[in-house]
Formats: sequence, structure tokens, C-alpha cells
Amino acid sequence: MDVYEGFEEVFLKNTAEHYRRKAQAWVSRGSCSKYLVKVIKSIQEEEERIQNYLKPWTEARLSKTVLLELVSRQAEWLLDDDKSGFRGILAAENDLLDDGKGNELNLMFRVFSRISGGLLSMAIAFQQHIRDILQQVVGAAHMEKGKEPSNSIVEVFVLRIMKVLQKYEAHVINNFDNHILFRKALDENFRMICNRNIADFSDGKFFIIFLERLIEQRTCGKLDDDSVEDTLAKVVKLLPYLHSKDYLVELYRNRL
Repeated sequence: MDVYEGFEEVFLKNTAEHYRRKAQAWVSRGSCSKYLVKVIKSIQEEEERIQNYLKPWTEARLSKTVLLELVSRQAEWLLDDDKSGFRGILAAENDLLDDGKGNELNLMFRVFSRISGGLLSMAIAFQQHIRDILQQVVGAAHMEKGKEPSNSIVEVFVLRIMKVLQKYEAHVINNFDNHILFRKALDENFRMICNRNIADFSDGKFFIIFLERLIEQRTCGKLDDDSVEDTLAKVVKLLPYLHSKDYLVELYRNRL
């Protein structure tokens, strides 16, 4: 046992130095996604090495050593790189949900789930990104205080809010395993945006105006039933976030 313990100490020290050099070389090539693929491969190789050559109790120490050098020490770069890091991937996305970025986000999620505080750091960055996007939607509304917003302003504002929710909820479910930290980041942002004051309108007034006008368009025959139903289904997904949801629920029940 003493011989193995001595070997283990030397082995772990050499492993740390090995992956420290590897990390520096991989980072210099500049792609976070390619780096993470190498991280996953390295972790798998070390797990196989434990099964074949090392004692079982070495596993925890070896895993900690590898993750420290490859992930924890590079976490800031992996999160903040404006081209291929987590923030960069989110910022570079177009409006499509199948643009290939989902796999990269899920890969980062799986890697960061292995280190202490990793998912919390990702969730904070995710929350800030969504907040920035929603602030842009509000800023684009261009409403003047004391004036009734035009139909086009209301429609564009609400449709954009629904689109943002659809997109980032899909990320939470498909790429972040519906993890509570990412769900909370999403929910807190939409609770804030759906009930904030915009010009002189507050407590979800915009959504009430939008729904009333949508139903009016249906009644007048300007929109067919399928279009209205599709839009209403998306509006309903916003109801949990609204303080003034009772009135919207009543409108929804009476839409026919």
C-alpha cells in the first residue's frame, strides 16, 4: 500500500503537469468547442485508465486533478470568450433554434456540470444574456409617456417577447436538461419584463391590449381561427409570469 500511495502522488503530480501543458496548447488554438471535445476525450481516457491500471480509490483524486487543470483553470475563458465561449455562442446565434449551436451549449453544460459552481456560473451568464435581449426589445418599442401605443408597437413588442421565450426555453429544455438554475434564470427575467413599467403602462398592460386586439381581429374576420389559436397558445405560455393574469385568462376562456 505504501508503494502504491507513493506512486499515486507522483502520478497525480505528473498528470496535473501534463494537462496544464495540454490546456495551454489547446487554448492557444482559440476554439472553445474544440477544446471541450478534447476535455471530454481526456476525461474518458482517464476513466478507462483507472479501470485498467489504477486502484478504485484513485478515481476521485484523478478526476479532480484533470478537471482542475482542464476546466476550472480555463472557466473564465470558456465562459467569456466573445467568439466561441458560452457568452459568444449566445450572442452570435441567429433566430433559428436548429443553427447547430445547441450541441455546443449542451457540451459546455455537460463539462461545467463536473466542477463545483460550474453550472451556477453558466446560469448567471445565461440570465444576463436574456436580460440584455429583453432590454433591447423594450428599447425598440419607442413609446411616449401618456400616449396610447399603436397597434404595430404593441404587436411587435409582444411577438418579440414570445419569440425570445420560445427560443430560450428550448435551450433550457434541450441543451441544459431543464436544470433548475437555468429555469430560474429564464423565469426571473420574464417575470421582470412582463410586469415592469413601460412608458405609462404597467403590470402586463401591453399583453392585455395585445390579446384584446387579437380577439377583436378574429371577431372582425381579419385573422383566421388557426392564426389566432396559434398566437393565443404562445400568449398562454406567458401567463405564469404575469401578475395580471386573471383578466387574460378570462379573455382566453371567452375567445370563442
